Amino acid sequence: MSVAYLDTHLAIWLHAGRVSKLTRAAKSAMEEYPLLISPMVYLAFDLMFASGRCLALAYKVLSDLTSSFCIEICTHPFAAVAAAAIDIGWTKDPFDRIIVAQSVI
Repeated sequence: MSVAYLDTHLAIWLHAGRVSKLTRAAKSAMEEYPLLISPMVYLAFDLMFASGRCLALAYKVLSDLTSSFCIEICTHPFAAVAAAAIDIGWTKDPFDRIIVAQSVI
């Protein structure tokens, strides 16, 4: 089954009601596929709140996204995700590597 993974910024934009920032392709994918986020995106929500870049606690952001857009946290085993992240070489950012790996395994 195909799914669409949201990155941190897209999820935060949705939570903030900034749907106008989404491309037509992103909107189309959101209508066509079940929506997931990586657990790393959930952690990023907390870090953004702590730094003042998000006004809601992580659990509230996720709760709102789940109720508004049926977004869920992906449950792939972390060991498999980490193993896939090792092969992602276009970035050294561990968050990006995990988020992308989550979507390709």
